[in-house]
Amino acid sequence: MLAAFVRNHDFCALTGQAKPLKDCTASDRDAIAEMPRTRPGADVHAALIIAPTLADHTDFNAYADFSRVRFPRADLSRMALSDTFMTDANGRAVYLPTIDLSGAMLMGADLYDAMLIGTILEEADLRGAFLRDANLKGADLSFSDLRWADLRGAALEQGKLHWANLTGADLRGAHLDGADLTGANLHGVRGMTEKQIRAAAIVDSATQF
Repeated sequence: MLAAFVRNHDFCALTGQAKPLKDCTASDRDAIAEMPRTRPGADVHAALIIAPTLADHTDFNAYADFSRVRFPRADLSRMALSDTFMTDANGRAVYLPTIDLSGAMLMGADLYDAMLIGTILEEADLRGAFLRDANLKGADLSFSDLRWADLRGAALEQGKLHWANLTGADLRGAHLDGADLTGANLHGVRGMTEKQIRAAAIVDSATQF
């Protein structure tokens, strides 16, 4: 019910409009940057935080389903959408997803210092998103669009970024230990050299530098 409420109150929900807002159709970097930054209403903000806490934290298949929600240029800074984790027999962290934002439209969103541990963000639109110092450990960002994203200081350890598009992303100070960058597009990334990325992350012959 909470997920349905959020979905029906996202920034692009048609409330008597003939067509989506201009912000919901922006396609280039400049257009995204010019969009006004907006904070979700208190009720939507509360639903985004409360729903994950109601998920069964022992079940990999139980999570708050916010997939395909649309919050372009949203101010979600410091929001705690964090999942939980346990350790396996080898002492490694295993993240239990309790929030699904796959396919979400978050282009230009302000997610500064947000807690997004283990969050499912597969195929999410994060073009130009401000993810500085965000905690994305174990998050699934596979096939996501992170072009021009600000990932300075972001924690991406053990994150899944295979086939993600990171063209022009700012990786200064980002933590990529164990991150899966197989097939990822890293053309024009700033702040880290190819050598540094290869030393920290998992890459393959399909990874583009």
